[in-house]
Amino acid sequence: MIQFLRWLLCSGIYISGSNSLALTNITPKPLTILIQPSLTTVYTINNQRYGFEYDLTQQFGKALKRPVKYLLAENKIKFQSLIHKVDFVAGWVIDHKHPPKLTATPSYFTTTPQLIVHKQTPKPKTLSQILNASLEITANSHHSVLLQQQQQQHPQLHWAENPYLSSSDLLWRIREQSLDATLADAHLVSLYQRFQPNLKTAFSFPIEYKIAWGFLADKNPQLYQQACKFITTSQTNGLIKELIDKYYAHIPEFDFVETRAFVRAIKQRLPKYRHLFQKVAKKYQLNWHLLAAISYQESHWRVNAESPTGVKGLMMLTKATAKQIKIKVADRTKPEQSITGGARYIKRMKSRLPKAVKEPNRTWLALVAYNIGFAHLIDARKLTQQHGKNPNSWYELKTYLAKLSDPKWHRKTKYGFAPGKSAIKYVNNIKNYYEILLWLFPDEQTNS
Repeated sequence: MIQFLRWLLCSGIYISGSNSLALTNITPKPLTILIQPSLTTVYTINNQRYGFEYDLTQQFGKALKRPVKYLLAENKIKFQSLIHKVDFVAGWVIDHKHPPKLTATPSYFTTTPQLIVHKQTPKPKTLSQILNASLEITANSHHSVLLQQQQQQHPQLHWAENPYLSSSDLLWRIREQSLDATLADAHLVSLYQRFQPNLKTAFSFPIEYKIAWGFLADKNPQLYQQACKFITTSQTNGLIKELIDKYYAHIPEFDFVETRAFVRAIKQRLPKYRHLFQKVAKKYQLNWHLLAAISYQESHWRVNAESPTGVKGLMMLTKATAKQIKIKVADRTKPEQSITGGARYIKRMKSRLPKAVKEPNRTWLALVAYNIGFAHLIDARKLTQQHGKNPNSWYELKTYLAKLSDPKWHRKTKYGFAPGKSAIKYVNNIKNYYEILLWLFPDEQTNS
């Protein structure tokens, strides 16, 4: 599984940024950035890079009109060998106890260290309850400093430090039960638990770590000042908040018991219908992972699913919707017809949105319409715009979507009450299912 993770995460390649300068035709020197690859920083699916740090550093490159080059360090040994070859380190958990000494930009994120065990392990409440367990962490890390401090209270505490494995690798070892416990940061754990529900958080340590970009002392002070200004500006203009929302906002609502059920369904039910999701998605130029995620949210991939109101099938189509998209009402429980109906409907919702709504916002707004109707989406967009926010942004729109459940607000709208808060959870659940499917089936063709 460790090999699968390393295959899933990206390897170092050159990423082109801005084009050559229009007047001089001289390519500007690239920013060279060191990152430890993980789901919290940078990863690759279908040759497309994602990740909080990837998005943030790309924006910095655009601001400076410089292309960006990444050097990826999968472990501490490689990290130490590359540190002097880069302009700065992105996604650095501030740690002044280990060389080399780095100077931090303003922090833009905080995280908390957690003790992680396998779900079948009795949940320890303190370190004193794992004195006989195999505990392993990444060598020369902030977790090492933390355990050294904890050892003062627990003299018998012992652990191994591995210079070759990252926190991500060690989480996989917990999953495989080849290791009893490890320390990992909360934001990393929250992402991995979605497709590794065998990971269990025993407890969190009462400490917060700050995350920033790190610069070698006296190496390019001008670039350091530009980075500090960029981070500060990104905090005030909403870029940081929007990226946090993009990658983390839907995590707290996700039920990890439900994750386990989803993983079981992927093994037991999805194989029956996956070829249909792929076939229909290709026909309608959609992403099959998305169609499958919508279907799981609607019916848990149960072909005979039916609500008390008579909504039926894999995509839970109403009679009115079926007629609208030219699916026979009697065919709603037929797998291919139901999936086709769902594809036509989500495609229609996307087509009704203004061209100014770009992906992925276009998909999330279309899902709102799929769930509660396009009219209520119009109301939410108008409320968002009336309050000086961007109605094309899911991050900004969902604040006003939630207000459609409040009489003080929905009385002012054209179409009235709507379960806006439920619609937000609906979208967030689908985002989670969609991302898990992308991670598990990363090389399969997508069409959106």
